[in-house]
Amino acid sequence: MMTRKATAQNTEFKLRQTLDELKRSKETCDQLLREREESEEEIKKIIAKNSQLKSELAELHSQHEEVLYQREQLHNTLSSCSKEFDRYERTLQRIDDLERELRGANCQINQYAETQQLQDTQHT
Repeated sequence: MMTRKATAQNTEFKLRQTLDELKRSKETCDQLLREREESEEEIKKIIAKNSQLKSELAELHSQHEEVLYQREQLHNTLSSCSKEFDRYERTLQRIDDLERELRGANCQINQYAETQQLQDTQHT
């Protein structure tokens, strides 16, 4: 059987153990609270960075759409220029053909004129 003194010492020992355990628990709790606050700050920073990146992405998307529109406009302009260039080439070719025909016609006219002149001189 334990004496009162032994019981008191045993109880005091258990209380000190419990107190030490409570101190460790409090330290752990404080550490967890600090980590939680740090995590919350980090999450806030991440959210802010995410918002910034979303804004940048929206701006880049807008710029991309504008570039696509400008590219389409340029493509249409180039297509139109190409058609006009083809038309110009055909016109130049037609002018060249007509000049060739005109030279041929002038040669024939000159030949007919010479023939006519020879015939006129022979008749007189």
